[in-house]
Amino acid sequence: MYAFDVHCNSFFPMFVLLYVIHYFLSPLLVAHGFIPELLSNLLFMVGASYYHYLNFLGYDGKILTLYSLHFDLRISC
Repeated sequence: MYAFDVHCNSFFPMFVLLYVIHYFLSPLLVAHGFIPELLSNLLFMVGASYYHYLNFLGYDGKILTLYSLHFDLRISC
């Protein structure tokens, strides 16, 4: 279950970058030419790199996720 949690927490920023931001930039990115092609490929590269970076941070245990904070409420005697 931990691996799925790390994947979901890494996938969400990539989803926002590749689908939400891409949707709003689509009028600019569908034009013909070198600059729109470069921006499209750069957007995909940044999204994939950020996914892999967050994935490795999650498996290292160096990142606290906002979605799965667990609080230990044990009372020690």
